[in-house]
Amino acid sequence: MAPLWLTIRKAKRLVREAALQRCPDARLFFRSGATDVSPRHVVFLIATKTDAQAQMLREDTSFLPALRDALTGAGYPPEAIPHIHFPVDSQERVDREHNGNWSEAIELPH
Repeated sequence: MAPLWLTIRKAKRLVREAALQRCPDARLFFRSGATDVSPRHVVFLIATKTDAQAQMLREDTSFLPALRDALTGAGYPPEAIPHIHFPVDSQERVDREHNGNWSEAIELPH
């Protein structure tokens, strides 16, 4: 089994690719917590340009399974995958509510 940091690196690439298939200008923000305690302490935030794109991804019932498949493909520990969060947010909302500050938006989710 690969070290978790290497698996996370591959997971970030595969999650980003899965998001780009549905939204060509999607970006990925990654946050990790106490991964030495549990690999479930990570968040993959999908960032879109518009509110409409974010809503489209949230409503796409195949999107979450595709993101979880990306984690599986990266070799992520299977017991952690159901607990991983994939919030979707838009640049428009961050501009409107946080003056464009993604760090603030991530800390103070809507």
